[in-house]
Amino acid sequence: MSSLSRPFAVDSVYFVRSFDPDALYLSAGTSINLMAGIMQGAFYDPAWPEALNYGSFGEIIGHELTHGFDTIGRQYDASGNVREWWDDQTRERFDERARCFLDQYQNVTVRINRTRVLSVDGELTLGENIADNGGSRAAYFALMELLRERESRRVAKSEQRSRNRPLGGRRQREVDIKGMELYSDEQMFFMGLASVRSEGLLVIDGGYRVLNVVQKLCVRQTPGEEESRVLTDSHAPNSARVNLVLANMEEFSTAFGCPPGSPMNPVKRCRVW
Repeated sequence: MSSLSRPFAVDSVYFVRSFDPDALYLSAGTSINLMAGIMQGAFYDPAWPEALNYGSFGEIIGHELTHGFDTIGRQYDASGNVREWWDDQTRERFDERARCFLDQYQNVTVRINRTRVLSVDGELTLGENIADNGGSRAAYFALMELLRERESRRVAKSEQRSRNRPLGGRRQREVDIKGMELYSDEQMFFMGLASVRSEGLLVIDGGYRVLNVVQKLCVRQTPGEEESRVLTDSHAPNSARVNLVLANMEEFSTAFGCPPGSPMNPVKRCRVW
């Protein structure tokens, strides 16, 4: 109660509990909030290969970071005040690129039952879609930068190693998972990313062995709940949060060799950041 008599401080207000498996961006405080509950288990483990962690937990961090520059976050300046701080050209280019996402996601349909099919509201989900796509790119580029720095250190230690070794090749990792040794870091990144939004995830024991696939997010819904989410949720359906995000990244189709013009390697892609 004593705080009511003091000036408002945006960094002193918390809307979720520390043990919740959640993360959020506060526009008024220009702050990224990562709860302790999401820094473990299904989303992050220091014993996992870095590529998996960057794809799963790194994507979450990138997602929240990008919220600072989505349709709502961009309206707040560095101090958390509502102010138009972009010039006209920047704003017009942002709106043009964002319109691509709006059209793309509005073509996503969800079958509720045999006779009822709903389309995703591209306007309602626009901010989250920008964050999904921008956050995934940010996490991927962060991993690539880490691998470049590591490769440079290894090259410096051994002149026998080629200085022009391509990034797309299979590298020696600090940690490997039995059964996944042949996958590249790029491929493992996208596996980690997909597991965050999909119906399943990899569960790995202390021996770094793939045990099974279990449900990560609560995506089993009644038709009524599914319909309600399509109509009111600012997030796109999980299938779109995986498939469209990956299809928008040329790096994914390169990593897995998707044929040109296929659903996961389309001719037209959308990108804001």
